[in-house]
Amino acid sequence: MKVKRRLRALIPLALIFAALFGTASAFDGKSSTDVFYKENEGDIKCISSRAKTVAGFLAEQKITLGDFDTVTPSVDTELEQSMNITVLRGITVNIILDGRTARKRPVQTAQMTLGEFAYDYSLRTGTNYICDETQYGTELTDGMEVQLSTKKSATFTKDDELPFDQVVQESPDLAKGVSAVLIPGETGVETSIIRVNYVSNVEVSRQIVSETVTREPVSEVILQGTGEAGPTLEELDAEAAKIQQERIDAARAAAEQAAAEQKAAEAAAEKAKQEAAQKAAEQQKEQEAAQRVKASYTNDAPVSGVIDGLDYTNVLVMSATAYTADYESTGKNPGDPGFGITYSGMKAQVGVVAVDPSVIPLGTKLYIEGYGEAVAGDTGGAIQGNKIDLYFNSEWECTVFGRQQLKVYVLK
Repeated sequence: MKVKRRLRALIPLALIFAALFGTASAFDGKSSTDVFYKENEGDIKCISSRAKTVAGFLAEQKITLGDFDTVTPSVDTELEQSMNITVLRGITVNIILDGRTARKRPVQTAQMTLGEFAYDYSLRTGTNYICDETQYGTELTDGMEVQLSTKKSATFTKDDELPFDQVVQESPDLAKGVSAVLIPGETGVETSIIRVNYVSNVEVSRQIVSETVTREPVSEVILQGTGEAGPTLEELDAEAAKIQQERIDAARAAAEQAAAEQKAAEAAAEKAKQEAAQKAAEQQKEQEAAQRVKASYTNDAPVSGVIDGLDYTNVLVMSATAYTADYESTGKNPGDPGFGITYSGMKAQVGVVAVDPSVIPLGTKLYIEGYGEAVAGDTGGAIQGNKIDLYFNSEWECTVFGRQQLKVYVLK
């Protein structure tokens, strides 16, 4: 979740400092940049720095970031004259779940609103929590008590009986005054699925999700005699028994079909559950990779160096996948317009990789762990954020590669 950060406007103050003091280069002739640094609601400091980026500035000033600290602008932003840099330190709030004050627990978090924290804490724990809607926009403060309520739902089924109709048919085959049941009536069944919603284990509402007639009622057919003579009771019983057996056979066939459909539905639900679990695992890996990238910016180690004889200026840990020029990867076949040509116009070949241009600009030269030198020459609908797609010559190589977390070095 992208947490909204509310910062007071610092630009007017930055202009005043710049006007009063000028830049460091105006005094000593050295290449430096004056920036205005602020931490939480503290005082603004005008600091002269020789760093090139916000990450370099933080390292230069020995300013470290904790897991729940945020910096604005982002650490990879290049320093500019009179730039405002703000660090918001993480805070600790005391969570009270479902009104149980005796089980109050401290939790660390970034600075955000109460509504945003309820959503973020739900993602962290895998349980759906809500807060008082009237307090949704309240800003969290260090040591604040936060009231959260558990929100969950459950479903159950309910069967209701459907009455059957009674139909009287005149029959000249029966003597007047004689009646007989031709088809016995049977009640039907209507099955309802009902969802019950709970907040803090207290029911707050329920809805009917669906109503399905799972067994149709069977009308009772009665023959009323209008003739002078008719069949014997034995003949009527035999006819009724035949009709009853036919109905039993039809019900058995319907039950078998319903069981087959239920089995297919359960298999589809299990498949969807496994796919959701796999997607969640992949998202977790990407989040962990993003945390490792963030950590690489917040320690004192430099982000540049030499790899395999090549100078690099940055290192990213990215989720890497593989693709080829075939139809499964590109949706094009040989002979189609644009087949084998990347988004940048380069030929699709080993060494050309797909990236998110907002993370790595097209044309950037790279060195990829286990892959070698490459150039960012393509994009992809699924390549968003901290992801990269490596070109291979065959589908077999792509299958063997699978999905990996790799270090990507940005070369000079």
